[in-house]
Amino acid sequence: MGPKKKAAEDGEDLSCEKFFIKYKKNCQAIEQPICKLIKEAYEKEYLDEGSNLTKFHIWEPIGWQGVKALMEALKAVNYQHTKSIRLWKSQCEDEGVRAVCNYI
Repeated sequence: MGPKKKAAEDGEDLSCEKFFIKYKKNCQAIEQPICKLIKEAYEKEYLDEGSNLTKFHIWEPIGWQGVKALMEALKAVNYQHTKSIRLWKSQCEDEGVRAVCNYI
């Protein structure tokens, strides 16, 4: 039995891992690179420190497609750990804001 299956049986919350897998798939589907800020936060906070992502602060242009890929991944896994979403200079436009609202 693999570690993921064991963790799921123990009741461990794997929503952060599931979110990141879904986010990568969403980005691949729209041929958009993964936001380096999200990747760095995932690697540092989840993989290194073992805590779930709570802040999604983006200050680089990812466009509305990138925002939508992120929000749809959060929504798909019913991610419950988000405490703040901040989008500075992300160029999210109306569609990105709509995706944030749908997630919230």
